[in-house]
Amino acid sequence: MVPGASYLTLAIYPLTRVCMSAMRACTRCLSEFEPTPGQIKKSWWYCLACRSIANRESRARRKARGTYREPVRSNRPRPAGESLLRKRERDRVRSAKRWGDAQERTKLLARRTAQRAIKSGRLFPQPCESCGVSQVEAHHGDYAKPLDVRWLCSDCHRKLHRHSITRTDSGDSPDSDFLPRA
Repeated sequence: MVPGASYLTLAIYPLTRVCMSAMRACTRCLSEFEPTPGQIKKSWWYCLACRSIANRESRARRKARGTYREPVRSNRPRPAGESLLRKRERDRVRSAKRWGDAQERTKLLARRTAQRAIKSGRLFPQPCESCGVSQVEAHHGDYAKPLDVRWLCSDCHRKLHRHSITRTDSGDSPDSDFLPRA
């Protein structure tokens, strides 16, 4: 066993040339540091401070060349004071509600089944039933039949849902003949 390496470290990284916990000398400032798994894989021996400097210099060079792209940020404005932890908790609760409710779970599974069928080639999008546009969305009249969908463009789909606010026990809307079934 390599001195200073734990059994767990060697079990996780058995094929690396350098043990995870082996100290290395930074190639820039010559200080000792413990490399990350990515550094071991790439044989890139910079300490944390030198990595920051190298990244800053690289960013400046790319900006000067015009090849630098700003990191993509979320378009949704975050409410003041909302931390990332709060956002994760909110998303976790929403997901639990979605999957916890039987009706919502049925909807999600029907949508997922249709998406997978389209991807695998078992279901083919057709032009809009109402206006013939080729950019279409799948409308489920009955979520118990995930592959029985109506192909509607976004405008016609929105119109269908706008006119069918109340639902019957069968799952299809009473105004479903708003758009003729092909």
